Amino acid sequence: MATEKELHKSLLFDMFKIAMPVAMQSLLSVTASMVDTMMIAPLGELSVGAVGMCSQFANIFFHCYWGFVGGGIMFLSQYKGAEDEDGICRTYGLMTGLMMAVALIFGGFAVFAPYGVMRVYTDKTAICEIGAKYIAIMGYAFPLQVMTIAVSAVLRSCKKVRIPLFAAIVSVVSNVVFNYILINGKFGFPEMGVRGAATATVISGGVNLIILLMCAKFTGFNYIYKFKKIFSIKYGFFKLYLKKSLPIIANEIFAGVGFLVCNTVMGRQSEPTIAAFAVFSATSGFVIAFFTGLTNASAVFVGNAVGAGKVKDAMSIAKRVLIYCCFTILTVMSIICIFHPFIFRAMGLSEESFTLCRGMIFIYAVAIMFRTENWLTVDIFRVGGETTVGAIADTVFMYVIVLPLMCILGIYLRVHPLIVFAAQYADEPIKFTFLRIYFGTGKWIKPITKQGKEAIKGLSLNEEMTAEES
Repeated sequence: MATEKELHKSLLFDMFKIAMPVAMQSLLSVTASMVDTMMIAPLGELSVGAVGMCSQFANIFFHCYWGFVGGGIMFLSQYKGAEDEDGICRTYGLMTGLMMAVALIFGGFAVFAPYGVMRVYTDKTAICEIGAKYIAIMGYAFPLQVMTIAVSAVLRSCKKVRIPLFAAIVSVVSNVVFNYILINGKFGFPEMGVRGAATATVISGGVNLIILLMCAKFTGFNYIYKFKKIFSIKYGFFKLYLKKSLPIIANEIFAGVGFLVCNTVMGRQSEPTIAAFAVFSATSGFVIAFFTGLTNASAVFVGNAVGAGKVKDAMSIAKRVLIYCCFTILTVMSIICIFHPFIFRAMGLSEESFTLCRGMIFIYAVAIMFRTENWLTVDIFRVGGETTVGAIADTVFMYVIVLPLMCILGIYLRVHPLIVFAAQYADEPIKFTFLRIYFGTGKWIKPITKQGKEAIKGLSLNEEMTAEES
């Protein structure tokens, strides 16, 4: 087992070499949404609000497929730690197939019933009409998105982080270029407005996927091309995957529905509040994307250690990852709080919307410290093999505390919108305490690999012998 000092140096090095590029790649992946919002801003506040509402549907889609990714990352990270090539390939095949099924369902609703989708989020007719034009095209990007996420998950688990980062950079550049051409009707193309922004997003999604596949092939990364192994999924593995993944899937779906309720409450506020919330969502999307990438990559280190049978190292790595990520998010939020006026002014907000948006970002700066630590702790539980405790905590606290509170304050009492906004974070400090207590027990370490299981068994025997000698 490595010493604490060696682990500290190695983890810091890996965080900068591997986790930070992944975080930057995730950040770039949502930059397209911010670019859409900024380039649509000249079309008016209603268009900004409409696109913001569309992003909430995309968030529900994310929650519905991310459960399969969460389960997949646990298997991929532990199999990589054990150097099990067959396990990596099977996980990729099963994960991708299940995610694609979700993408086709959501894409179908977006393409064939766009106005109905918008009516779920807001009762403002003008916003619904604009949003329907945008989301009807965006639906075609969903299958491309899940393929990109699946390929990136395998690359990340094998520490091939430069390829997804390069693909994301090219994708964002292409999104900006096509936004400029299609929104404004340049170089002989028709002026498409919000439809142009959606079309640009679909094109950039295709560019991202093509680059990922080509670079993986040219660099000799063949896991995703070993089709016989990818599709040789046995019933026993399918059962194990679902057993581990179902709590995550249920967690993500319930969380998605919960966020839908929260966003619906915010969508029934005044139009300036809706516009402010749309801009806040785009801005906070940067923080969420950056931190999601950071936590996913950091948690993989824990999964690798568990899969390789280095159980005590896994616990030590997990503790350090929590500390490092806490300081990272504090730095990021400090920068946003300082520079938020420049970001919000660029969105074309009215003075009332600007004031509301500024209030939201300061509330968020406090709440996110608890929320991101909770997310990372749950991610660590997942890669360690414990997928149930985090799911229960996320679901119970949201449905018992947050949703009733938001509905009462935002719909029945009609209090100030910033109070309604703050209510969605009311459960985070309580959940933080619960998760940290369970983390300290170490019971979340539940390996799926042979090496990990033998290490746990050996550790248990050693602990029993030590207790008897004492």
